[in-house]
Amino acid sequence: MDNNKPKEPITLFNIFGLIYPLGIYYVAQVIVVILFAFYVVANNPEAASDKELYTELVMKQAITITLVSDAILIPIMILLMKFDSSKLKKKGYKRVLQNVEPAKFLLVIPYAFLGMVVCNLLATFALSVLPESFTKSYDSAAASIYSGNKVVMVIAVALVGPILEELVFRGVLYNRLKDMFGVVVAVLGSAITFGVFHMNWVQGIYAGTLGLLLAFLYYKYKSIIAPIMMHVICNSISLVATFLSKEGVEGAAKGSEKVKVTPELLSGFMFYLFIFIIVFFVVLIKVRVVEQYVRVDNNNPYGKYGELNNPYGYNQMNNGYNQMNNGYNQMNNGYNQMNNGYNQPNNAPGQTVDNYNGYGNNQWIDDYLSNQGNSNNNDNNTNQ
Repeated sequence: MDNNKPKEPITLFNIFGLIYPLGIYYVAQVIVVILFAFYVVANNPEAASDKELYTELVMKQAITITLVSDAILIPIMILLMKFDSSKLKKKGYKRVLQNVEPAKFLLVIPYAFLGMVVCNLLATFALSVLPESFTKSYDSAAASIYSGNKVVMVIAVALVGPILEELVFRGVLYNRLKDMFGVVVAVLGSAITFGVFHMNWVQGIYAGTLGLLLAFLYYKYKSIIAPIMMHVICNSISLVATFLSKEGVEGAAKGSEKVKVTPELLSGFMFYLFIFIIVFFVVLIKVRVVEQYVRVDNNNPYGKYGELNNPYGYNQMNNGYNQMNNGYNQMNNGYNQMNNGYNQPNNAPGQTVDNYNGYGNNQWIDDYLSNQGNSNNNDNNTNQ
């Protein structure tokens, strides 16, 4: 639960905080493209005057450009997440998260596979009804992805790309939206933005739908690891399917083809959708991660010892220490009372003390015996 976390106010500064990470994401890619363009022209001077040659050479480097820009952006996005965490601490709160059982991360595998199939089929249905002009941008995107080096393609598409996109759209954007507007807006907003940033209708529909599933997974697990796992699985399966397909990578690079929607395709979609819904509810019910925000005293260097939901943990330690001191003082007081009893002239009969009626033990015995002796002498004198 995060109901005890203070909401961020809707201000221009906080709205700018939603925009600038996406700006960084875009600007970094543009800068890397420009640098690679200079590299291409420097190694192929004739490309400076031949636009078609220049475009062809740059397109061959497109996946490498993506990999380099993504690798640069990953540490930047991690820093932004740490910045958000430090802002929380400055406001006097600390996020305390229950650890997820490792076995529950295994649920991500069927969730990811079935979710990817459902989203792919939805994109296929959309492609079948969209005008051809809407699919041209996807064709150019496919050419840029599948025209480069295969090793670079695998690293960029199946690993680095998913990590970066989850850090941007879930780690930063989702959390900032949630802090301002709540979970529902965060899920929808991050998913829609994720779809729009793919810059074409086909990928946008697929990515937008997949973004909903990724955001839900992040909400349930409260860990960026879960959506990263799903994203890596989805992209890896897509790549493997492309490599094993009849057309192969070369066919994928040519772009999309409209698929006729048949009853068989619809029944297959309904089957996978039904199984996915079952897995969805399993994740919904089984994955329960407690998230709490603990109030911390920033002015107290020992605030880390505060108990959960208790800003006075350090004071309790001090109180306990004081109670110990009080107990020690009570012992001293008891000792003093014993000493006082020792010094009192009239103690209760039978009480074991060093003095009795103001006399020391030896002195009392001597006086007693002396009195007995005097009494005997007096008796003797009387008898005489």
